[in-house]
Amino acid sequence: MKIERSPLILQDFVILHSELRFIEPKKKTDFTINFDQYTIDIDYNIISDEKNIFTIFIKIGVNNEKPELPGYSIFTEGAGIFKLTNFENLPDKDCKHLINFSAVSILINSLRNYIQTLTTFSPIGKFTLPAIDMNHLLKEKFNLVQSQIAQEPKAKYKRKKSLKK
Repeated sequence: MKIERSPLILQDFVILHSELRFIEPKKKTDFTINFDQYTIDIDYNIISDEKNIFTIFIKIGVNNEKPELPGYSIFTEGAGIFKLTNFENLPDKDCKHLINFSAVSILINSLRNYIQTLTTFSPIGKFTLPAIDMNHLLKEKFNLVQSQIAQEPKAKYKRKKSLKK
């Protein structure tokens, strides 16, 4: 099938910060690591200075809560610059969906690939970020922003200086 190009264009993706630590198991002989038990935290901020160009800063933390489980502790932060072509002719609902759902998904997948590559040659093999329930993630982000607005209605909600853990 021939594809139809999306009006959403990823212009650039960069890694801003990355940490990988190996946490030894308490029993030296037990290298059975259950990646499914790791807590995973994702946060992102969307900034737009122009109507059709925007930047998304995203961070992913894996197994960063205390006590950390044996295996990997991972933190990555990246940014993507996106452009919406034909912006003037797109319905507002489509623009919001492309930015909040598609663009964030693209960046999660970019960091998923980065994390997998980062861990490929590590002591217990590659870690692959599991599939993410995007509807839940968007709902949680919406609720977080709404609670911030309720607490500080006149504040500007831009990217913090650091999204570090």
